[in-house]
Amino acid sequence: MAPTIATACAAGSDKRSTVARLMLVESVGLSASVEEVRHQLEERFAHMVAEEVRLALLDDEFYADQDPQVFGRAVVGAVNDAVGYFLTHPGADAESLADSLCRIFAP
Repeated sequence: MAPTIATACAAGSDKRSTVARLMLVESVGLSASVEEVRHQLEERFAHMVAEEVRLALLDDEFYADQDPQVFGRAVVGAVNDAVGYFLTHPGADAESLADSLCRIFAP
């Protein structure tokens, strides 16, 4: 899986950080229509990850016995939680978060 997936979620300018905080932390349960958009974005992210795993199934031993759909959902949940933590704890290092996520999901 490309490290850019985790990096895109964890790092960025203040503007992207504000949007991420809005989507991952402050929008939860806001309204049915906002929840639908949030879930659609999560679904797209999970699908992207699952596609990366499918591509890696034959070439990378780590992914050889992984279910792409389960892996995609696991990444979405873990990244949401990790980024949510980062966004709500001042001083947390975005680069360190991105590096850690890459080491976990793309060893």
